[in-house]
Amino acid sequence: MFYNIHFVNVRYVNVSPFSPPRNFVGGEDGFTVLLYVLPPLLLFGAGLAVCRYRDVADAAEGAVTGALVLPGYLVLSVGGAFLFEVTVGDASGAPALMPAIVLAGLLYPVVFGAAGGAVAAATTDKRSVLS
Repeated sequence: MFYNIHFVNVRYVNVSPFSPPRNFVGGEDGFTVLLYVLPPLLLFGAGLAVCRYRDVADAAEGAVTGALVLPGYLVLSVGGAFLFEVTVGDASGAPALMPAIVLAGLLYPVVFGAAGGAVAAATTDKRSVLS
């Protein structure tokens, strides 16, 4: 489910060659499509929180600071891509590796963490003053 809400499909091994990769969010048998908004909202909030904690007032610096959520998210996304596998008999299913790393591990935290950081910096009460 974590990878599906990042648009990462499940790939199958030892299943009919005509079985396409599958996403369990949305569609006829899937969960609600509202789950797709969870990662962006949580990463936006994390970027905002990191930026507020570091007391950043410049929007560009805020975007960089917000993107600091990347390392932790990347480690967990890559680790999970190797650990999460479902096996039934000879067949197994796991997240597609490259999309799990690129989409879930890199793209989502950089884009949404940076956006949260930039918004936090732009809406802070402190403004940097040039001497």
